[in-house]
Amino acid sequence: MESAKGRRVWIFPDGDRPREGDFPMKGHESILILNLNREPAHVRMSLYFTDQPPVRDIPLTVEGERVRCFRTNNAGDMGGHLVDYARQYAIVLESDCDIVAQYGKLEASDQPIAYYTVMGYHN
Repeated sequence: MESAKGRRVWIFPDGDRPREGDFPMKGHESILILNLNREPAHVRMSLYFTDQPPVRDIPLTVEGERVRCFRTNNAGDMGGHLVDYARQYAIVLESDCDIVAQYGKLEASDQPIAYYTVMGYHN
């Protein structure tokens, strides 16, 4: 029996969608999900804010043995929801199977640009 790789719940408490900027590389943030299973992973994403109720259960799908990048500046990736620029929020992912998730952000409002990634908290 193959051992599980990943977790079903991932939490990213420091979302902050950057402005795209005026440079060739545009600022953005994204959630990357790796599904090492043979079957698709069905993920629900919820967004939490300081001053409004959460936006819950945005559906995401990652096919089996694939990786997928979900850009927060793409309404199609976010179930039609876009977070305002420079607004603090948190992301929670809940999957029906084990996945690996990572947050990435490219800050390109000034030069030089800054890019960072972090692994989420999982349980």
